[in-house]
Amino acid sequence: MHTPNIDALAARSLLLKRAYVSVAVCSPSRTALLTSRRPDTSHIWSIGPYFRQYGGNFTTLPQYFKQNGYRTIGMGKVFHPGSSSGGDDPVSWTDPYTHADDDYKHNDLLMEAVSEEREKANPLQDQILAASAIQALKEVAPAAKSDERPFFLAVGFRKPHIPGTSPPDSWITIHWKVSGYHRITMLQ
Repeated sequence: MHTPNIDALAARSLLLKRAYVSVAVCSPSRTALLTSRRPDTSHIWSIGPYFRQYGGNFTTLPQYFKQNGYRTIGMGKVFHPGSSSGGDDPVSWTDPYTHADDDYKHNDLLMEAVSEEREKANPLQDQILAASAIQALKEVAPAAKSDERPFFLAVGFRKPHIPGTSPPDSWITIHWKVSGYHRITMLQ
């Protein structure tokens, strides 16, 4: 493939050519990363169980920072939501955990290009999280910069999970002709 834009991005980025996870499921991988415990120690192999109830009361990465004087702020999908996180693991955070409403999750579509008007009325969940993260950084940066109080900010974006809702300017339209019929496919 000829991919000049992706090549240019890769040239100025940290490019990881091998990605490894503990388990090919979200919750055990998040638990492993945040507790530095493999699934055979945490006993988390699937989505559902809360590691503190099944594997042990391990100190998490944000909890460690919190115990060492950092302001810890979490938002979005850091720990796996629901029972897997014990309610986003409150012991890990100094600030109340931030969630973003998802006004698009109850449709049956795998992918949906959201109109500009609808997006303005109901921003996408990751857009809300990004704005919250920017606001949090503006709030905590001055104290950290003056060595008053360091911070740890964890932001978990929801995408690329299904449904693939996104603003129309991030979609690519491909046209091709098959057996005399034109076909239009939209890719994210």
